[in-house]
Amino acid sequence: MAKWISQTKTSSITPAARKRTAYLLPFAADVIAAIQTYFQDNPDGEEVTLAVLRALGKERLEQIGGGRSFGRVKQDVGLFAAQMLVDLFTAARVQTLRRDDETSVSDRRNKWPDLDWVDSYAPHRVLPPPLRVERILLDTGVVRKVIHGDADALDPAALARAQGGHAVSVADGALAELAAALLRGSVTIEAWSERIRLLDGLLDPDFPVAPGGWELAALWGGHSTVGLDLDEVRAYYRAAWSYLRNVKSVEDLARREVFHAPSGRSYAIRLDLKHVEAVLDEAGRKWSGWVAEIAELLRGQRDGGDPVSEDDLRRLAKSNLLLDMGAADAEKLDLVVHVLAKRATQAIGGLTPYNPKGKPNDPLDLDLLFGIPLPAWICTSDERLHRMVRSTAAADRTAVMTVQELLDKLEDEARTKG
Repeated sequence: MAKWISQTKTSSITPAARKRTAYLLPFAADVIAAIQTYFQDNPDGEEVTLAVLRALGKERLEQIGGGRSFGRVKQDVGLFAAQMLVDLFTAARVQTLRRDDETSVSDRRNKWPDLDWVDSYAPHRVLPPPLRVERILLDTGVVRKVIHGDADALDPAALARAQGGHAVSVADGALAELAAALLRGSVTIEAWSERIRLLDGLLDPDFPVAPGGWELAALWGGHSTVGLDLDEVRAYYRAAWSYLRNVKSVEDLARREVFHAPSGRSYAIRLDLKHVEAVLDEAGRKWSGWVAEIAELLRGQRDGGDPVSEDDLRRLAKSNLLLDMGAADAEKLDLVVHVLAKRATQAIGGLTPYNPKGKPNDPLDLDLLFGIPLPAWICTSDERLHRMVRSTAAADRTAVMTVQELLDKLEDEARTKG
């Protein structure tokens, strides 16, 4: 039996699929126009592939094959249409009719009389855009200031009163960073035990800590949802926060907490110093290695010709993203692309873009920004990150805010609604 499967689960966009349809890129404007016209006239339509084939026409398709059979060209146009749909509307909104295996397309027989050269087509449909409220993500520094009782710390009660419909979570990377602070003594167990309860009435009970990594990307459509069990993810992050929240001694962090998932599987939650430092080191190596690699590659190009600009770096970063996701989803990472370009520019100039050992927040800055497409607002006490983000031309640069900016925004929002 055929079923509608989201493009977030089974994607038409992979590096191999992009390569297969690359010869059709000169016709992208015509394909996009055909898609837009079709859905303007048929918002609930499922025959957009036929509309694209009609717009390109048999004669043109016969000429562009470059040695490919006509049947292969038609199949490639169908694949290209699916890719353009995801580019335009995001993977989360595009569904394709597939067979029981949820991978193979369930073709329908063509009933358009003017397309007698088309036997069958792949059905697709586009869902309406979701109405989503931004989730507020608190970075490590914001939580630390609450625990320290700093004069400029977030007042959790004030945010709870102002948050409206916005759920509040601690950012994923904060688990390791806060555990490290407790283990190293920069946050005392006594202060933690006394003040962490101030967040109890503020944090989302379902996700007190926001997911990270591929699970986070899957929630906004930037990664396949295959293997994602949302109930299990939710339960895991609740258990991980409960473990850290209830720490009463450094020895508590040295033990291994066993989490039993709803599925019956068991997971170990580890926050001992060896594990926490390994997590932070890996985060630092991942991004600093990427930036250094790009910098070295482009430094040679600059020495041999024109200087490499931040625009060049943004185009490079974005083109890499487009190998694995649609343009509309890649656009959601515009701020990440801008910050990556700035980091690489620093590295090309001989500056060190990251120092994970000396700057505890540095390794997780970019991971934090990957939460913005949820959508999310990031509340940070990191002035350096805030300055860098605000210095970019990214459209969503204002999604990274200081505590006061967040409270002001929520106040403005409440006044507008009221």
